[in-house]
Amino acid sequence: MSETTLTRDEVAAAVAACRTANRRPGLRPVWRHIAEHTGKRPSFSTVSRFLADLDSAPAATPTTAPPDQVVAQVQQLAPALWQAAIAAARAELASELHTQAQHLAAAGERERELLGELDEAQARRADAEAERHAAEQRATAMHERFDAQAAAMQALAEAQRQASERWAMRERDLSARQAQLERECATLAAEAHHAREERALAAGVRDRLAGELHEAQRRADADLALNAHLREQLTTRDEDAAMLRAQLAEATARERQALITAAAAERQARQGAPLLRELRMGLARLEHRVSRLGS
Repeated sequence: MSETTLTRDEVAAAVAACRTANRRPGLRPVWRHIAEHTGKRPSFSTVSRFLADLDSAPAATPTTAPPDQVVAQVQQLAPALWQAAIAAARAELASELHTQAQHLAAAGERERELLGELDEAQARRADAEAERHAAEQRATAMHERFDAQAAAMQALAEAQRQASERWAMRERDLSARQAQLERECATLAAEAHHAREERALAAGVRDRLAGELHEAQRRADADLALNAHLREQLTTRDEDAAMLRAQLAEATARERQALITAAAAERQARQGAPLLRELRMGLARLEHRVSRLGS
């Protein structure tokens, strides 16, 4: 995307063209006009920024001078009118500014969300175009291989034609030489039989290669299905392991709390040291299990 070369004048020209065509100069119509007439494909956020700059530009408004009598009356009543107008304008302006600020914040948040979605869609479209280009390149390479095979078949046909011509020449020579007819006919029959065997062998090799290709495709499909099944099993096992970890942590916490409570009760009852050592050993085992669970 060549958004760095986009200028404010190009966006302004696109807005003017949309208004000339009686269309609202929104983000998508302006972007489409720029892509069609300049060949550039800028991001929607860049176009939105230029549109915001154009909307914020001050518009020229014609001014007309009031009559002299009105000016004189206004000058006489100016102090009172000015104070009342200031108070009313401040109240109205505060309410309007608050309302507009809320609307502007909501619109800005929605615009940012939409711009993010549009940029993501544009990125997905670029990725799809790249994939389509790669597929076209693969198809071109496949066509080239097919052309090479067709050229090889043509060369084989030419060789067969030349062999046919040589066969005709040999027949003319054999008709001229009666004595060597039988020996040369036997030789040619042997060569023809050998050629048929080679052709049958080539057909068998071709069928075998086709079978191997089909088997390889079948194995690839089976491997893909197996990989999908294994990924699903791994996901299920991870979820089960997470659930078991959570249950073990909860049980460990309960056991530790029970041991602590028992230790406190035993300390209050002032019983002997062997029970305290057993409680300490239980706490040590519990902390070891907790550390293993955390790792």
